[in-house]
Amino acid sequence: MRLLFLIQGHKVEDHIGFHDGCLRLLAEGHLHAYRPLPYFGTAATHGWDGCWEQALRLAREIDANAVFLQHYHGAVPNPTKFIKAVRALPSRPLVAVSSGDSFGYPFCTPHSLRRAARAADITFVTEAGAYARALARHGARRVVLMPTGCCQVRFSRPLDRAAWAPDSDLVFVGNLLSVRNPFRYALPAARRRHALVDALWRRYGKRLAVYGHGWDHLPCARGPIAYGQQHDAMRRSRVVVGGYPGGYHDYYMSDRVPTAISSGIPFIDYHIPRVDRIFRDGEHWFLHRDAAGLLALCDRLLDWSDAERLSFGQQAATMILDHHTHYHKMRDMVKIMADLAAALAAGRTPALPHLDFFLPEVDQVGEARHAVVNWQ
Repeated sequence: MRLLFLIQGHKVEDHIGFHDGCLRLLAEGHLHAYRPLPYFGTAATHGWDGCWEQALRLAREIDANAVFLQHYHGAVPNPTKFIKAVRALPSRPLVAVSSGDSFGYPFCTPHSLRRAARAADITFVTEAGAYARALARHGARRVVLMPTGCCQVRFSRPLDRAAWAPDSDLVFVGNLLSVRNPFRYALPAARRRHALVDALWRRYGKRLAVYGHGWDHLPCARGPIAYGQQHDAMRRSRVVVGGYPGGYHDYYMSDRVPTAISSGIPFIDYHIPRVDRIFRDGEHWFLHRDAAGLLALCDRLLDWSDAERLSFGQQAATMILDHHTHYHKMRDMVKIMADLAAALAAGRTPALPHLDFFLPEVDQVGEARHAVVNWQ
């Protein structure tokens, strides 16, 4: 496959794990040509018309047979005209788009993403259920689950067990969301996150460390940290606690989930439907359904010895780095795109994609009813 990858960023390094994954796929022979183009940065310099012109030039340069528009949502223009121009290229590229976030209620799906998905051949999403079905109702074909992964460039350094010296029992990493509009989809998550951290503070006091914006009112607050410093904060504690996610549709996990698990510290998070088809509860992480369940899990893990916690965390981190990095996500998407392109070129009905991120014991055919929408 010859891939033009339109990266959501001002520079390639904004999504360095995906770019590194493509370079590895190129070296391994899974890609035969590859060009990255960070579309926010290109548009900031040359305007959106100039960005699309550069993209088309790069596509012609490598005779691209796949163009991937990554995480196309936010303050971006309607890409339909550009996608039509891509389809008119002599190489007739397959067009893929992806969504990188949750948008809460299905009716909150950004118009930019709807338009891109409607014009594309395939759309990769980080959550399924009502969210994926809403995209299909707006005309998207072949909506396929692709959960978030861990950036192998930023977060693959192993925990130094000999030097490990935690200064807190529990750590929470995340901002206190401020949502003034009562109709915004993030409001329930913001309220739940505030209540979660408040419950942890009332139970554990200064045994808890909280990183992120908006927590200055708490004595345990340690201020915001950069994205790439998450492991440093998590590894200063014995247990990592995740916040309520911004989405509750099937399979949804933010990238903080694989990032936290890869830290080598036991991780507790909120249960979302069907996430246990990807990671095993009690083996890779721990899931709670309410505040009482969260506190019970915290107490349980704090009763473990440091050796037990480190042993658990190490095997979970190894699982992430072996199967759930941005390299693995790019590998899976390239394989799905290549198989789809071959089927369409041959006039065959495309077979349902095999989703390698599911646990081995999961019935692929049965699970596809939930993870793939409007495949044709």
